[in-house]
Amino acid sequence: MGAWGVGPFDCDTAADFAHEVRRGSDTEARQDILLFAMRNLVQADDLTLHSMADYELDSTAERAVAAVAFVADGIRQRSHWTNTSFARGCKDTPPYDLLDPVDIGTVTDALWVTAMAVLEKMEQLLLTDDSTGELSADTYRKVLSELRDDLRHHEPSDQQ
Repeated sequence: MGAWGVGPFDCDTAADFAHEVRRGSDTEARQDILLFAMRNLVQADDLTLHSMADYELDSTAERAVAAVAFVADGIRQRSHWTNTSFARGCKDTPPYDLLDPVDIGTVTDALWVTAMAVLEKMEQLLLTDDSTGELSADTYRKVLSELRDDLRHHEPSDQQ
């Protein structure tokens, strides 16, 4: 949701974040990276949605939405949101195919709850941000809605 489109990995920040997730030593480390990025947005005070330009989201938001995309794909057990060269990376040698999808393990309730909280926060930021053009805001909302639909396929446990 950034510089060259409205997808979760359509900006340099999200692509760099995906590389960070890929480099996680194991699924637990990758889940920690995702949780940290999402919690940074959820807990942020006085965050404005856009940074220096109308077309560029704040990096905290870009990282958090990318994390939600990883969680959504983990829930659906597919690579829909993350099936891009920016999310998966490419091999160093020809034919430069995409790397394997990132394994984040079983989506925990903590990941799910935090991902849902990110979507709520993004909706609030879109409502209060006057630098977002009407078309951009509507397009962002559509992406957030699609991510939410994917997240709803998770069944949270009853245990705390």
